[in-house]
Amino acid sequence: MNLFQSKKIIRVKDDNKSLEDDEVAIEFELSLNINGEKFVKLICTPNDIEELGIGYMYTEGIIKSIKDIKQIDFRYKSEDSGDLYIDLVENLKFTSSDEETTIIKTITTACGNSKTFRLKVFNYYNFNSNQNKIDFSKINIIMKKFNIKSELFVKTGGVHSCALTDLNDILYFCEDIGRHNAVDKIIGEAIKNGVNLNNYIIITSGRISSEIVYKCLAADIYTIISRSAPTTKAIEIGDKYGMTIIGFARGNRLNIYTCLNQYI
Repeated sequence: MNLFQSKKIIRVKDDNKSLEDDEVAIEFELSLNINGEKFVKLICTPNDIEELGIGYMYTEGIIKSIKDIKQIDFRYKSEDSGDLYIDLVENLKFTSSDEETTIIKTITTACGNSKTFRLKVFNYYNFNSNQNKIDFSKINIIMKKFNIKSELFVKTGGVHSCALTDLNDILYFCEDIGRHNAVDKIIGEAIKNGVNLNNYIIITSGRISSEIVYKCLAADIYTIISRSAPTTKAIEIGDKYGMTIIGFARGNRLNIYTCLNQYI
């Protein structure tokens, strides 16, 4: 599956113009169907589709583990669209009108439709307050590895990168036009392979918003490192739940935004 296409562009530099080919990231329209019902449409990069579906359902509280999924089937509709069908095990209760379910229609910064489905997630998961012990001397090295892996970004400049790490090595890495999708893909791959996410850290190239923080909390991840900045809401939530949020991790510098008493 191609992740980019070559497009003709006019490149302008100073007073000079030239007709050139440029690589552009493909925008793929994925319809997620749960138990035969259309649930949400995700605008994504056309790779790691199963992982995206699994990660999205996990961080939205629809499933607790990979064992809740009976069958997964992906079908292309066209070069830039497809359907992901996920059937849950028979004894798993799932309905959008369940009393334990809240559907919030919001305009978010996420890609795709603006429907956010969330079980009462902070009662649904058992969070612990043990924060990861951060060895700051390792962050510069792991960020260099992270940047080297960002091949699609280097080629197109149009995607976000995400990785799962223990600061010694990168366990999983992916890229997507949506930073939320990239996080879901990483979490989905980990869930698929039975990885204990509490032992790991998320690295992202994108802005850390409240949605990204919620996804990580739902996956029992308590440290996020980004090349970019967090939002005020992300910082407030991070402080409330003991999550370490690190931004602008570039070269030998970084900013710590939460849990400041732990690091002073």
